Amino acid sequence: DAGGGSCVLWGNPGAPCATDDDCFDTQLYFCDQGSCAVKPRRGEPCVPEAGNGTQANCMYYDNFCRKLSDAGTGGTCSVFPVIGERCGDAFDLARTCAQGFCRGDAGICSELAGPGDYCDQTPVDEISPGCAGTLICDIRSDAGGDDVSLGKCRVSSGVGGYCDDVTPCAAGIFCEAVQPDGGTTERACVAQLANSTRCTGDSQCQSGLCDPPDPGDGGPPNRFCGPLHALGVACTTGAQCVAPGLCDPASGVCTLDCGLKANEANGCMSYDPRSMSIYLLFALALAPFARRRRK
Repeated sequence: DAGGGSCVLWGNPGAPCATDDDCFDTQLYFCDQGSCAVKPRRGEPCVPEAGNGTQANCMYYDNFCRKLSDAGTGGTCSVFPVIGERCGDAFDLARTCAQGFCRGDAGICSELAGPGDYCDQTPVDEISPGCAGTLICDIRSDAGGDDVSLGKCRVSSGVGGYCDDVTPCAAGIFCEAVQPDGGTTERACVAQLANSTRCTGDSQCQSGLCDPPDPGDGGPPNRFCGPLHALGVACTTGAQCVAPGLCDPASGVCTLDCGLKANEANGCMSYDPRSMSIYLLFALALAPFARRRRK
Protein backbone atom coordinates (compact mmCIF):
# COMPACT_ATOMS: atom_id res chain seq x y z
CA ASP A 1 0.00 0.00 0.00
CA ALA A 2 1.67 3.21 -1.19
CA GLY A 3 -0.11 5.25 1.48
CA GLY A 4 0.75 2.85 4.33
CA GLY A 5 3.20 3.29 7.17
CA SER A 6 4.60 1.50 10.17
CA CYS A 7 3.52 1.62 13.82
CA VAL A 8 5.99 3.17 16.25
CA LEU A 9 6.02 3.59 20.04
CA TRP A 10 4.44 6.98 20.69
CA GLY A 11 6.74 9.45 22.41
CA ASN A 12 8.12 7.63 25.45
CA PRO A 13 11.33 8.93 27.09
CA GLY A 14 14.14 9.01 24.57
CA ALA A 15 11.88 9.03 21.52
CA PRO A 16 12.59 11.82 18.99
CA CYS A 17 10.22 14.79 19.04
CA ALA A 18 9.76 18.27 17.64
CA THR A 19 7.11 19.53 20.11
CA ASP A 20 5.55 18.37 23.39
CA ASP A 21 2.60 16.97 21.41
CA ASP A 22 4.90 14.33 19.91
CA CYS A 23 5.29 12.77 23.37
CA PHE A 24 2.99 10.12 24.89
CA ASP A 25 1.24 12.30 27.50
CA THR A 26 1.86 16.06 27.65
CA GLN A 27 0.97 16.08 31.36
CA LEU A 28 3.83 13.69 32.14
CA TYR A 29 6.31 14.24 29.32
CA PHE A 30 7.79 17.13 27.34
CA CYS A 31 10.08 17.54 24.36
CA ASP A 32 13.56 18.21 25.73
CA GLN A 33 16.04 19.21 23.03
CA GLY A 34 14.61 16.81 20.47
CA SER A 35 13.84 13.87 22.78
CA CYS A 36 10.81 13.06 24.96
CA ALA A 37 11.58 13.24 28.67
CA VAL A 38 9.67 12.97 31.96
CA LYS A 39 8.64 16.39 33.27
CA PRO A 40 10.38 17.48 36.48
CA ARG A 41 8.58 17.17 39.82
CA ARG A 42 8.98 19.19 43.02
CA GLY A 43 12.65 19.73 43.85
CA GLU A 44 13.87 18.70 40.40
CA PRO A 45 15.58 21.03 37.88
CA CYS A 46 13.29 22.87 35.44
CA VAL A 47 13.63 25.31 32.55
CA PRO A 48 12.06 28.70 33.47
CA GLU A 49 10.05 30.74 31.00
CA ALA A 50 10.50 34.42 30.21
CA GLY A 51 8.13 35.49 33.00
CA ASN A 52 8.60 34.72 36.68
CA GLY A 53 6.48 32.35 38.76
CA THR A 54 5.07 30.18 35.94
CA GLN A 55 4.65 26.40 35.75
CA ALA A 56 7.10 26.20 32.83
CA ASN A 57 7.94 22.51 32.26
CA CYS A 58 7.11 21.32 35.81
CA MET A 59 4.81 18.28 35.86
CA TYR A 60 2.23 19.66 38.29
CA TYR A 61 0.30 22.87 37.68
CA ASP A 62 0.30 23.64 41.42
CA ASN A 63 4.09 24.04 41.08
CA PHE A 64 6.14 26.83 39.52
CA CYS A 65 9.69 26.94 38.20
CA ARG A 66 11.66 28.99 40.75
CA LYS A 67 14.58 30.67 38.97
CA LEU A 68 18.04 30.23 40.47
CA SER A 69 19.17 33.68 39.33
CA ASP A 70 17.72 36.71 37.57
CA ALA A 71 19.67 36.27 34.36
CA GLY A 72 20.16 32.49 34.54
CA THR A 73 18.30 29.77 32.63
CA GLY A 74 18.08 27.24 35.45
CA GLY A 75 15.36 26.67 38.04
CA THR A 76 13.79 24.23 40.50
CA CYS A 77 10.15 23.09 40.62
CA SER A 78 8.60 24.49 43.81
CA VAL A 79 5.12 24.73 45.35
CA PHE A 80 3.33 28.07 45.33
CA PRO A 81 3.69 30.06 48.59
CA VAL A 82 1.10 29.90 51.39
CA ILE A 83 -0.12 32.46 53.96
CA GLY A 84 2.81 34.34 55.49
CA GLU A 85 5.34 33.38 52.83
CA ARG A 86 6.97 35.75 50.36
CA CYS A 87 5.43 36.38 46.94
CA GLY A 88 5.82 38.94 44.18
CA ASP A 89 7.60 39.72 40.93
CA ALA A 90 11.21 38.97 41.96
CA PHE A 91 12.96 36.35 39.83
CA ASP A 92 12.70 33.66 42.53
CA LEU A 93 9.09 34.36 43.58
CA ALA A 94 5.56 33.84 42.24
CA ARG A 95 2.59 36.20 42.16
CA THR A 96 0.24 33.26 42.67
CA CYS A 97 -0.40 32.07 46.23
CA ALA A 98 -1.59 28.56 47.08
CA GLN A 99 -3.71 30.22 49.79
CA GLY A 100 -5.06 33.75 50.05
CA PHE A 101 -3.69 36.43 47.73
CA CYS A 102 -0.35 38.11 47.08
CA ARG A 103 -0.44 41.51 48.77
CA GLY A 104 1.90 43.39 46.49
CA ASP A 105 2.67 46.27 48.82
CA ALA A 106 3.88 43.83 51.49
CA GLY A 107 5.18 41.04 49.28
CA ILE A 108 3.44 38.44 51.46
CA CYS A 109 0.66 35.92 50.82
CA SER A 110 -2.22 37.24 52.94
CA GLU A 111 -5.63 36.07 54.09
CA LEU A 112 -8.62 37.05 51.96
CA ALA A 113 -10.81 39.84 53.35
CA GLY A 114 -13.23 39.12 56.20
CA PRO A 115 -16.70 40.52 57.07
CA GLY A 116 -16.85 44.29 56.56
CA ASP A 117 -13.36 44.44 55.01
CA TYR A 118 -12.74 46.07 51.66
CA CYS A 119 -12.62 43.87 48.58
CA ASP A 120 -12.05 44.60 44.92
CA GLN A 121 -13.18 42.69 41.86
CA THR A 122 -10.40 44.37 39.92
CA PRO A 123 -7.42 43.27 42.05
CA VAL A 124 -4.88 45.86 43.18
CA ASP A 125 -1.82 45.42 45.36
CA GLU A 126 -3.39 46.43 48.68
CA ILE A 127 -6.98 45.18 48.36
CA SER A 128 -8.15 41.55 48.58
CA PRO A 129 -9.47 40.29 45.22
CA GLY A 130 -12.14 38.28 47.01
CA CYS A 131 -13.52 37.35 50.41
CA ALA A 132 -12.77 34.55 52.85
CA GLY A 133 -14.92 31.43 52.97
CA THR A 134 -18.46 31.91 51.72
CA LEU A 135 -18.45 35.71 52.09
CA ILE A 136 -19.18 37.74 48.96
CA CYS A 137 -17.75 41.02 47.71
CA ASP A 138 -20.80 43.31 47.57
CA ILE A 139 -20.01 46.16 45.18
CA ARG A 140 -23.56 47.47 45.56
CA SER A 141 -22.51 48.91 48.91
CA ASP A 142 -21.25 52.51 49.09
CA ALA A 143 -17.83 51.34 50.25
CA GLY A 144 -16.07 52.29 47.06
CA GLY A 145 -17.46 55.77 46.47
CA ASP A 146 -16.53 56.63 42.90
CA ASP A 147 -14.68 53.32 42.49
CA VAL A 148 -17.43 51.07 41.08
CA SER A 149 -15.36 47.87 41.55
CA LEU A 150 -14.62 48.38 45.27
CA GLY A 151 -16.97 46.87 47.83
CA LYS A 152 -17.16 45.22 51.23
CA CYS A 153 -17.30 41.57 52.21
CA ARG A 154 -20.60 40.37 53.65
CA VAL A 155 -22.57 37.19 54.20
CA SER A 156 -24.26 35.85 51.07
CA SER A 157 -27.99 36.42 50.67
CA GLY A 158 -30.31 33.83 52.19
CA VAL A 159 -33.61 32.50 50.84
CA GLY A 160 -35.71 35.44 49.64
CA GLY A 161 -32.74 37.81 49.58
CA TYR A 162 -31.67 39.91 46.60
CA CYS A 163 -29.18 38.43 44.12
CA ASP A 164 -27.66 39.23 40.74
CA ASP A 165 -24.55 38.44 38.71
CA VAL A 166 -22.25 40.05 41.32
CA THR A 167 -24.33 39.37 44.43
CA PRO A 168 -24.61 35.59 44.71
CA CYS A 169 -26.68 33.54 47.13
CA ALA A 170 -25.39 31.58 50.12
CA ALA A 171 -24.36 27.95 49.70
CA GLY A 172 -27.30 25.60 49.21
CA ILE A 173 -29.54 28.12 47.43
CA PHE A 174 -29.51 29.69 43.97
CA CYS A 175 -30.52 32.90 42.21
CA GLU A 176 -33.69 32.71 40.15
CA ALA A 177 -35.98 35.16 38.38
CA VAL A 178 -39.27 35.50 40.28
CA GLN A 179 -42.45 37.51 39.88
CA PRO A 180 -43.83 38.38 43.31
CA ASP A 181 -47.63 38.74 43.19
CA GLY A 182 -47.48 38.72 39.40
CA GLY A 183 -45.56 41.99 39.35
CA THR A 184 -42.24 42.98 37.76
CA THR A 185 -39.73 40.16 37.37
CA GLU A 186 -37.03 40.30 40.06
CA ARG A 187 -34.20 38.01 41.09
CA ALA A 188 -34.19 36.33 44.49
CA CYS A 189 -32.45 33.47 46.27
CA VAL A 190 -34.47 30.25 46.40
CA ALA A 191 -33.77 26.81 47.86
CA GLN A 192 -31.86 24.32 45.69
CA LEU A 193 -33.63 21.27 44.25
CA ALA A 194 -33.32 17.66 45.37
CA ASN A 195 -32.28 14.79 43.10
CA SER A 196 -34.85 13.65 40.50
CA THR A 197 -36.35 17.18 40.33
CA ARG A 198 -36.62 18.80 36.89
CA CYS A 199 -33.96 21.49 36.35
CA THR A 200 -32.41 23.76 33.72
CA GLY A 201 -28.95 24.43 35.23
CA ASP A 202 -26.39 22.97 37.65
CA SER A 203 -26.74 25.82 40.17
CA GLN A 204 -30.36 24.82 40.81
CA CYS A 205 -29.41 21.39 42.18
CA GLN A 206 -28.25 20.41 45.67
CA SER A 207 -25.84 17.96 44.05
CA GLY A 208 -24.46 20.59 41.67
CA LEU A 209 -25.44 18.56 38.61
CA CYS A 210 -28.41 19.01 36.25
CA ASP A 211 -28.12 15.91 34.05
CA PRO A 212 -27.65 15.41 31.13
CA PRO A 213 -25.38 18.43 30.51
CA ASP A 214 -26.45 21.39 28.39
CA PRO A 215 -24.58 21.20 25.06
CA GLY A 216 -25.08 24.94 24.59
CA ASP A 217 -28.38 24.96 22.74
CA GLY A 218 -30.66 24.96 25.77
CA GLY A 219 -30.13 21.29 26.51
CA PRO A 220 -32.47 18.32 26.21
CA PRO A 221 -36.09 18.98 27.27
CA ASN A 222 -35.95 16.56 30.21
CA ARG A 223 -33.12 17.36 32.61
CA PHE A 224 -33.12 16.34 36.26
CA CYS A 225 -30.96 16.96 39.33
CA GLY A 226 -28.83 13.90 39.99
CA PRO A 227 -25.77 12.67 41.90
CA LEU A 228 -22.30 13.42 40.58
CA HIS A 229 -20.73 10.51 38.70
CA ALA A 230 -18.17 8.41 40.58
CA LEU A 231 -14.73 7.64 39.16
CA GLY A 232 -15.01 5.10 36.33
CA VAL A 233 -18.61 6.05 35.46
CA ALA A 234 -19.43 7.24 31.92
CA CYS A 235 -19.47 11.01 31.34
CA THR A 236 -19.41 13.66 28.62
CA THR A 237 -18.12 16.61 30.65
CA GLY A 238 -16.07 17.16 33.82
CA ALA A 239 -19.03 18.90 35.48
CA GLN A 240 -20.63 15.45 35.88
CA CYS A 241 -17.70 14.01 37.87
CA VAL A 242 -16.99 14.02 41.60
CA ALA A 243 -14.13 16.30 42.63
CA PRO A 244 -11.22 16.24 42.21
CA GLY A 245 -11.92 14.52 38.91
CA LEU A 246 -12.41 15.19 35.23
CA CYS A 247 -14.01 13.46 32.24
CA ASP A 248 -11.33 11.66 30.25
CA PRO A 249 -12.11 12.35 26.56
CA ALA A 250 -10.31 9.19 25.46
CA SER A 251 -12.21 6.71 27.66
CA GLY A 252 -15.39 8.74 28.27
CA VAL A 253 -15.35 8.03 32.02
CA CYS A 254 -14.69 10.11 35.14
CA THR A 255 -11.04 9.95 36.22
CA LEU A 256 -8.74 11.74 38.66
CA ASP A 257 -7.19 15.04 37.62
CA CYS A 258 -3.53 14.09 37.36
CA GLY A 259 -2.51 17.72 36.98
CA LEU A 260 -2.64 18.09 40.76
CA LYS A 261 0.27 16.93 42.90
CA ALA A 262 -2.23 16.23 45.71
CA ASN A 263 -3.83 13.44 43.69
CA GLU A 264 -0.73 11.27 43.89
CA ALA A 265 -1.98 10.15 47.30
CA ASN A 266 -5.35 9.24 45.74
CA GLY A 267 -3.79 6.79 43.31
CA CYS A 268 -3.73 9.23 40.43
CA MET A 269 -0.06 8.62 39.78
CA SER A 270 0.04 5.10 41.23
CA TYR A 271 2.65 4.33 38.61
CA ASP A 272 5.85 6.27 38.10
CA PRO A 273 6.02 7.37 34.43
CA ARG A 274 9.67 6.35 34.43
CA SER A 275 8.69 2.81 35.50
CA MET A 276 5.83 2.70 32.99
CA SER A 277 8.22 3.57 30.17
CA ILE A 278 10.58 0.78 31.24
CA TYR A 279 7.62 -1.63 31.36
CA LEU A 280 6.51 -0.70 27.84
CA LEU A 281 10.00 -1.15 26.43
CA PHE A 282 10.34 -4.49 28.27
CA ALA A 283 6.99 -5.66 26.87
CA LEU A 284 8.05 -4.78 23.32
CA ALA A 285 11.31 -6.64 23.77
CA LEU A 286 9.47 -9.82 24.86
CA ALA A 287 6.82 -9.63 22.12
CA PRO A 288 8.80 -11.65 19.50
CA PHE A 289 9.39 -14.48 21.98
CA ALA A 290 5.68 -14.56 22.87
CA ARG A 291 4.77 -14.88 19.19
CA ARG A 292 7.25 -17.76 18.66
CA ARG A 293 5.81 -19.61 21.65
CA ARG A 294 2.30 -19.35 20.24
CA LYS A 295 3.52 -20.88 16.98
